[in-house]
Amino acid sequence: TVRLKIKSEDVTHGFAISEFGVNERILPGKTTTVEFVADKKGEYTFFCSVQCGSGHGGMRGKLIVE
Repeated sequence: TVRLKIKSEDVTHGFAISEFGVNERILPGKTTTVEFVADKKGEYTFFCSVQCGSGHGGMRGKLIVE
């Protein structure tokens, strides 16, 4: 089980990992807990799933499950 606590400092963002069915809205100024089971080994891209403004297209990262 993965538990992430995510907080946006500016505007509403999203946090999504398609392979694990994750798609959460991250509201500004609030901490959102995102929890899911990462039951498949590999590398998975996470990204902002809410059109949040300039730079949105580059908001992505990688989750590595070993």
